[in-house]
Amino acid sequence: MRSRVGRGGAKASLASVFLSASPAFAASPLPDEKSYLLRLLLAALFLVVLLFLLSRLSRGAWFRRRFPAAGRCRLLGTLPLGRDSLYLILCGPEVIAIVSGKGGAVVVGRWDKNQWEEAGPRDEV
Repeated sequence: MRSRVGRGGAKASLASVFLSASPAFAASPLPDEKSYLLRLLLAALFLVVLLFLLSRLSRGAWFRRRFPAAGRCRLLGTLPLGRDSLYLILCGPEVIAIVSGKGGAVVVGRWDKNQWEEAGPRDEV
């Protein structure tokens, strides 16, 4: 009877050979609960500080110059279409029309802001 080679057992035995042969893995004892919690808290504190610094840096003027569309999207209007809705969004120098519904969202059209303002509604008497 033939046995299958290369599935499951071969990989585990190969990994155990490398891990047991390495003096770094053999010399390091498992951390106790206090040192594990200390490492966990230090890592969480590091992530909180990193996120705080990134949020502060993103408010700077250099960030707004480098990423000009950040924070400049504005909803111009909505139109309900049965179960779907049409959204007009001003995003940077473009006006985007999106139909959103149960099946997802589809971009209907894109216009430059100048073209949109020129073709806008006019008061006719």
